[in-house]
Amino acid sequence: MKKIFCLLAAAVLISSAAFAASVKTVEVSTAQEFLDAIASDRIIVVKESFEITPALLDARNSKLKVSYERAKTTSKKVFFVEETDGPELHIANVKNLSIIAGEDVIVLMASPRYADVISFDRCSGITLKGLTIGHTEEGYCDKGVLGFDNCSHVLVDRGDLYGCGTEGVGVYNCVDVTFKATKIHDCTYHIMHLSGSNYVLFDGCQFFRNREFEQVNISGCKNVEFDNCMFANNTGNLFNVSCPVTMRDCVLLHDGMFWGDTENINFINCVFDEYFNPEQALG
Repeated sequence: MKKIFCLLAAAVLISSAAFAASVKTVEVSTAQEFLDAIASDRIIVVKESFEITPALLDARNSKLKVSYERAKTTSKKVFFVEETDGPELHIANVKNLSIIAGEDVIVLMASPRYADVISFDRCSGITLKGLTIGHTEEGYCDKGVLGFDNCSHVLVDRGDLYGCGTEGVGVYNCVDVTFKATKIHDCTYHIMHLSGSNYVLFDGCQFFRNREFEQVNISGCKNVEFDNCMFANNTGNLFNVSCPVTMRDCVLLHDGMFWGDTENINFINCVFDEYFNPEQALG
């Protein structure tokens, strides 16, 4: 038995070493380098801030354009679709992709106001770490900062998703998605939409200065949890939730007249107050 255990342990070590050897790290400083680097089993280290849109509009990337209908089934790893006022970047069909900010504050931007900055489709093992992401100008009616559709095993760690998008994140038909120590702020309409997803966790996140309509929209999901999060200085109804959600050790600072639909939320050790001083702690 001991011999068999040793053989199994050795096999695991060999497999892990082989996987590590297959992962390639690429440093990028421009949007074009970023697009070229997207692949499975890849760590992309972003060294400089850049706007994604001009690279998508460059003639050399015209082959990346697909129709909206084709986007749902294409095997391309990176493509864009034409939205109302410009191209929307999609990363699709990749596994084990990490996009990590370098030492300084890294900002990834897009100028179309009616397109997500980055949308991930049919991906698994996606990690975004330390990135600041947003639009160059405010958008209305549709789209947000990050979108995830039919993805699994996603981690957004220490992200800063700032306004200009109608919402911070959209998570649709996904499994195992975690936002850790991430800020979503100054969005035009909503904080988030979650739909048809399972095991979604917000851990130590801050949501502030988002405005206008229902902020947290959750439907058809299972195992959604907010741990140690803060909601502050948002306007409109805070919740539009039609499925069970757990909120543990959270601070919620919001006008009591505009809580919205909280019937399906299980609040555990949470702090509630109607007033918030925007000078406090959040920036």
